[in-house]
Amino acid sequence: MGLPLQTFETINLPALNRRTNWEKRNDRKFVAHVSVLDSLLQSLSAEYLLLENDGHRLWHYTTEYWDTTDQNMFYQHQRNKAHRYKIRKRHYGSEDGFWLEVKEKTPDGRTLKHRLFNPAPAEAETFIQNNSPYNHCELKPALFVDYERLTFLHKTLPLKITVDMNLKANNGHADFSFTDLMILEFKSEKKEADYATRTIKAQGLKPCSVSKYCIGMATLHPELKQNAFKPTLLQIKKISTHGNS
Repeated sequence: MGLPLQTFETINLPALNRRTNWEKRNDRKFVAHVSVLDSLLQSLSAEYLLLENDGHRLWHYTTEYWDTTDQNMFYQHQRNKAHRYKIRKRHYGSEDGFWLEVKEKTPDGRTLKHRLFNPAPAEAETFIQNNSPYNHCELKPALFVDYERLTFLHKTLPLKITVDMNLKANNGHADFSFTDLMILEFKSEKKEADYATRTIKAQGLKPCSVSKYCIGMATLHPELKQNAFKPTLLQIKKISTHGNS
């Protein structure tokens, strides 16, 4: 992976944030075997900038997802509710402190992300109540997820691509890893993701509805109802076993 990464022009984090400060965004996801990474990077290198900050291009993310005791947010996704939420604490790379984030999926299919850096408990309580239908006191850690991420920004379009690898998750009692899997996500201000997916489809990849939280919970809690996630779980298993063929 070293050589393809060196072919990219880079962008730093403040510049990336200025260009991706979207009120709402469109998302599109793919899953792929890590064996296609080099060819994917080569296809992106001419049109995309690679995030580099403090000398790091591959970033480590640690995420703690919160849910209610009856897994309300998990079941909102299982039922494919048009309006649903995820709430999480996230550490980005070696950054001190954490971000408290509320992701809101709106009925028109777009994603809103509200974030607050290193809040005190009272601030966190107010933030969650202002940006979701949940109360801070009813939430608890449900899943811990680690992975590595490459982030790309199109040179001219409002279009960001993230590539997540080495996914590991645990719930405090059991754990799993998908070391052969990549999750690609296209994030755009409007419909620019349609343009980007042409590049991905040329790699033989197909869109996939995948959530790290939902897949982690479904894998580690087989007792939970999870019919909606079975196609994705089967697709991930097939890719991990047989590659993209």
